[in-house]
Order: sequence, then C-alpha cells, then structure tokens
Amino acid sequence: MRRIGSAAATVLVAALLVTLVGCGDRGRSRDDAAVVVSTDYRFGSLNAATAAGRTPGSTLVRGLVQSGFTTTDATGAVVADASFGTVEKLSDSPLTVRYTIADGVTWSDGVPVTPADLLLEWAARSGQLDEIVPLVGGDGTAPVPPDVDQSVAFWAASPALVHVQAVPTVEGRSLTLVYSTPVADWLTALDVNVPAHVVGRLALQPTAARPSPTGTPEPAPTTAGWADAVAAAIGAVDRDALVAISRQWRAYGERAALVADPTLAVTCGPYRIAQITDERTVLVPDQHYTGERPGTIPTVEIRADLDPLAQVRAVRSGGVDVALPVSSPDVHTAAGDGALTVRTGPGAVLQLWLGEQPTSPFAGDAGAARRSAFVAALDRTALVRLSGAAAADVVLPQVGPDWTASETALEDPADPAEDLTDQVGDPADPTDGPADQAEDPADAPAGDPADQPVPTVPAARVPVRLLVDSDDPVRAALAAAIVDQAGAAGFDVTRVTTDLTVALWSQPGRWDAALVPVVQDPLPVSGVVARWRTGGAANVTAHSDARLDALLDAVVAQTDPAAATAALTGIDDVLDTAHVVVPLVRQPVMSVVRRSDTRLAAVRPPDWAVADLSGWWAWLP
Repeated sequence: MRRIGSAAATVLVAALLVTLVGCGDRGRSRDDAAVVVSTDYRFGSLNAATAAGRTPGSTLVRGLVQSGFTTTDATGAVVADASFGTVEKLSDSPLTVRYTIADGVTWSDGVPVTPADLLLEWAARSGQLDEIVPLVGGDGTAPVPPDVDQSVAFWAASPALVHVQAVPTVEGRSLTLVYSTPVADWLTALDVNVPAHVVGRLALQPTAARPSPTGTPEPAPTTAGWADAVAAAIGAVDRDALVAISRQWRAYGERAALVADPTLAVTCGPYRIAQITDERTVLVPDQHYTGERPGTIPTVEIRADLDPLAQVRAVRSGGVDVALPVSSPDVHTAAGDGALTVRTGPGAVLQLWLGEQPTSPFAGDAGAARRSAFVAALDRTALVRLSGAAAADVVLPQVGPDWTASETALEDPADPAEDLTDQVGDPADPTDGPADQAEDPADAPAGDPADQPVPTVPAARVPVRLLVDSDDPVRAALAAAIVDQAGAAGFDVTRVTTDLTVALWSQPGRWDAALVPVVQDPLPVSGVVARWRTGGAANVTAHSDARLDALLDAVVAQTDPAAATAALTGIDDVLDTAHVVVPLVRQPVMSVVRRSDTRLAAVRPPDWAVADLSGWWAWLP
C-alpha cells in the first residue's frame, strides 16, 4: 500500500516513479559512513510558507538544512536556538517584539543572514503589500488570477503577522515588529525562511551570473547587495520591484527549479542540498554553519522512490539505512525477522468531526440532540481495539497538553538527549516506547461506560454520510465499527470514500461526519481559532457557538503563554461538550532499521503530523 499525503490548502503530489524495486538496491556501492533514509513523501519546496513547503517531505528536508530562532517539538513546545539569535518581547502594549541575529550566522553560500531576510518574510507574511487578496475557493485553495504575475502578490498572509501593519524597523542586526493588537503566537510568528539576496538577484537582475554549480563558493563582493536592494524596495514600496520580488518569492525553492539549478538551494542549517532529483535529495554538511548542531555525517540521502515493501527489502540489503514506510500489516510482516528493528509510534490524531452544514442531520435545533445521541452510541474502547492503533483523547492535538513557551524554557532549554529519551523511550531498552502511547487499547481514555453519555435512540432512523479515507486500514476499521455502533442507536451510516481534502472543503453537502487526521499548526493558537471559530478559515464543520467564540477571541490575544495554555483547556472542554469533535486514535507510524547498525539505535518513527521535524533528526551524531 502506498501513502500519498494530502491536507487542506496543500498541493497534491504527483505519482511517485518507482525506479528501484525488486531486491531494493541489492549490491549498490555506497559510502558506509553515509546515511540513506527512505520515505513515502517527496520533497516539494524550501519555502516553508507555501503549500508545497509544508508537506511532510519538505518539512523533513528542512529539518536538516534550515535553522532559525526557534523550533517546535512534537508536543508544541517552543525551543530557542541561541546560536542563531534571540527573540525578545519588549512591550505588551503595544506588543513589540525584537529579533536579533547572532554574529556569524550565514547562508550556505557564505552570505550573512541579515534583517533584510526577516524584512522580506514580513513583507510576504503580513499581507500589507499584496495588491490581490486570494479568494479561497470551495476546495480550500485560491484560484490564480491571470494578472497575478503583474501584481504584488506574495499570497502567504499569516494570521499573526497581518497584525503588524507598519514596516518593521531595522537597527544593526535586529529587526523590531510592533503589533496593532496582541497576538498569542508572537514567539513563532516570524523567522528566517528564504534568502533575500537570492530572491533579489532573481527578481531584480534575472540574468546575473550565478555561482559555480560545484562546491560552495565564496560570495561575490556584490552578492549581499541584493538583500539590501530587497529591503530598500520594501521600505520605499517600490511597486515595480515588489512585483518581481513577490513573483520570485512565491516560486523560490520549488523542487523543479532546484533540480534544474541546485545552486538556488541556499539554506542556513547544519546541512545543505548538494544534489537533488525528483526522487532523491542529497545533503552534505554546510561548511558555513556556526550553530550548535553542526553536521557530522558526510552524506545524508533522502529517497522517495520506493514503495513500502521495497523500502523494507532495501534496508535488509543495505541500500537504505532508515525506512519510514506506511504502517500496515503487510509491511510489518515483511519486516518481522531478527535482522531488522521495527519501531512503531503515534502519529496524527484521528478525530470524528460532526458537520453542521444545512444539509446535515447534525445542524439546526435538532442537531445538538442528534450529535449527543450519535456520540453516545460510540464505544470508544471497542473502536480503539478494532483499529489496532493507540488511543487518543486530545481535542486540540495541534497544541497538546504539554504546549508551553515559558521564558524559563527558552532561557534554559532541556538537554536534547533527555528530551529524546522522554519522547521515544530508552534506546537501550527495546520495550521502552513513547510515554504518551497507550500500550494496550484497553487503556483507552474515556472508555469507562460511566463516563459516556446515555444514548437516546431517535424516533426515526437518521441517515448519516461518513467521509473517510478507506485506503487506510486504521480508518477503514474505525469506519466499519462506527457504522455498526451508530446503526444500533438508530443512525443509518453510509461511507463516502471520495478524496478527503476535496470533500471537506468543496463538497460540504456530501458529508455529515468525517474521520479526519489532525495535524499540528505552525501557529498553535491561531490554528485553533481558524478551525473552530464561527466563520474561521478552516472551520469546515460550520460549527458556531457564541460562548466558544468569546473564549477564542480572548485566547488569540493572550500574550502570556501560561495563560494561553489555561484558556485552551477551557476551549477543549467546550468543544467536547458540544459533541462536534470526538478524538479516537493516533495514526500509527513506523521505522525500520538494521539491528546490526549501532548508529541507528536511537531512530524512532517520525510523527508526520507535526509542523517541525527538526527534532526527529536528533538521532544523527
């Protein structure tokens, strides 16, 4: 079985070309010091603010080639990187935040990272300079108007940075933002993303000579000047220049462009992209990196050209070191021998959402009672057992119960080795797994019948259309059990197996309930508001609750992290009692390595639902 991930507002990835199957690279000659990782997800873009750049394959690569002021771990905790720079809140009224880039931080081509790079990101993410506002269609994407390339159109407005309406001020190596209103996600709202000097050169002098495609040459004397030109264009609101700059920013870092010219892959992390094809990305240590986690492996290759069973064969034959295949019974069987170490873990939280669109039985005056009866009919303990996955009880998984961004945590981050053990268990103990993963489905939260509402059987049978990705065995098992359980309570459930993302956004009249994998949002609080506030950009259920709206409006303006966490707990409770969302299980993920390779003892499967995969690479020496 092959997995091709899709989510709201993301681009669909083309079918993968399976070029190495059969024995999976048996006999391939390779550097024994290199590490080869095989995954189902292709790299899409280096630009983290675009749909292609937010796919799992892109996030995996950027975890090694990009650095910034902060990273976000799997629980949503913000971890500062003092070697890159500092983020300081100078004032609460108005909210004022200063970013200072540390001395010596450079791009992989040797050009210094400067406030111009942050200023470009503000221009792109604030929406203040855009002349065309993207009109989101029914499928959650914005149709491209014919005149977009002749307009200033970055098309990447952030729900946090839209509140920074004035051009930021630059002083030395610092850039300062002043918000027009308090914003909860201020700590992670802005970071270095794409190189202003490369975007400036491509936009303002497209025919300028490019660096040699071999090695990492020192910059020409005028190279850094392109970043200054970008900053000047933003400060002066030079429309002609901004049209070209925004066009190049939107397209920067896309896979096709990097395949055609790898020298455009300019990054600022411990590794850099040395070679790239449609299916393979080869990384090498960045000689200009001066941060706290320098690259030590001579070559890291990330492949997306093998189906899951071929990935297992390639690990066994030595062509691949780490396989991250889809977790399915046939893959587990293929990997089930003493030569391989297979580890499983929890991925995205699978939730049942009940829609309140006009065509849904869960809408209107009778909808609340029907939602209550439908939820009461579900035996979550049985659902967990039948799915074979770990139980989940988190209503807001993109934030999570451990979400924090306290100043103490930022000033004194925990020991990375300690964090890894806490999150994935002790590598020396094969029985030790992630602490938050239920070991037995019988331990499923909320499984005590006394905690469940008493079902009320409707007077007449109620038809319910359940949207589900039936290609996934876990979701298929859950759907079958929901059909049976709800049927016993008077609901006639039929499965709708069209594309989940498309139907959620563009076909609200085709579904009444949906099994949805929920991913972590880069802006945790803004993500909750977009999903559950009345009229929110991602509120596909059409749920509306004045009390909930008031709570969301308060938390999105809460700049104290502890207070925001407490407020989110209250929001969790309101959603739970509204019976609009039911957390069920964690989508299983897996990793496969050779037991004999001691370098890989700490490898654990990545949670593809997280917004930042930098922490997954902690197993690299």
